[in-house]
Amino acid sequence: MKFNELKIKNKLLNNIDKMKYVEMTKIQENVIPEVMQNNDVLVKAQTGSGKTASYLVPIINNLMDVEKREDSCIKAIILVPTRDLVNQVYDSFEKLNDGIGLTVCKIMGGLNKQSQIDLIKDKPDVVIAVTGRFKEFMSRDLMSFKKVKYFVLDEVDKMLDLGFRSDILYIHQEIKRESENLNTLMLSATLPESIFELSVNFLKPDYKKIDLEEEVVINDLIQQKFLVMHNSHAMTALLKLVKENNVRTIIFANQIQMCSKIESLIRYLGISVASINGDRTQLYRDNVIKEFKEHKISVLVATDLMSRGIDIKDLDLVINLGLPEQLETYMHRIGRVGRAKTQGKAITICSLTEKEKLTRLIQTYNIKAKVIEKESWTKPAKESEKEMNKLYYNK
Repeated sequence: MKFNELKIKNKLLNNIDKMKYVEMTKIQENVIPEVMQNNDVLVKAQTGSGKTASYLVPIINNLMDVEKREDSCIKAIILVPTRDLVNQVYDSFEKLNDGIGLTVCKIMGGLNKQSQIDLIKDKPDVVIAVTGRFKEFMSRDLMSFKKVKYFVLDEVDKMLDLGFRSDILYIHQEIKRESENLNTLMLSATLPESIFELSVNFLKPDYKKIDLEEEVVINDLIQQKFLVMHNSHAMTALLKLVKENNVRTIIFANQIQMCSKIESLIRYLGISVASINGDRTQLYRDNVIKEFKEHKISVLVATDLMSRGIDIKDLDLVINLGLPEQLETYMHRIGRVGRAKTQGKAITICSLTEKEKLTRLIQTYNIKAKVIEKESWTKPAKESEKEMNKLYYNK
């Protein structure tokens, strides 16, 4: 289905065209009509499926005519789990809102607090925020929720993982208490029992559940490969992959300390590289992502902070140094390539102790990929080889 088949206003359609959106994705095709009709929704959708536009398009479309925009007040609140996702949703909103005139502000750490307070006092139409800073501003009585029409929880499973359950319950309760007519949208990559339990507190009894599990499969244009080896070979294998492929790459590691180590080793090879993780400031992370998008950096090393919500165009390769703790996180990681049904490669280096988890991953998501386990890789690296690697790769 095409966007122009729906009752979307011309200004918004023009902006959608500028973003080169023509055919709706499955999630957009299912979610947009429901939100345009002001239904509550619970949505399961994979990263890279177009879910951000699935709620921004109908919200912007419906708000364009709200009381002819004469009433200056907050009309939509979008909560997301991370600062980086705030920035991505904000950027998408600005593109879709071009020339329409809705006002928007973002609330998160890493930005001047007083400047954000001033923006809130101006009563923007839309607020995009992380949970902690938004709750803090609520306690200062800076916002009225009387005219809030839309409350969006994006990546709600991630919010629960981060321990925000009580916060989002409190925020929703306060908004619902004031709002005259609230519509709630919950979007998640997974739908565990904890989210169904939470949805009872958020959604109207007649809410629409949209579960695209059968449609949500890993992009078959992504070439996947798993290399199984003894831990002592892993770093050598990683550096060889980076050198041999010589393309724009994101490397995922499970620990912050490992990110820093990988960054140092790759820089020693003369390759432009940077790393980001939760210990870095928001300003630093923003600058690194900007430089990576502008092709000033070839390799980006990250924790799972980068596995969701960051849209990098023309990314060629994702390398995982080890499997993530949660199997579904693998989907988010490799979803950085193959965005919008483009080609890409994903290579995962697994330790011998991860073989059982790898089998579960392949069976769970019906992954068609090469699993390579050479006999020489299964034994500890020889002392001479380790010494050579140490001299060549370490500073």
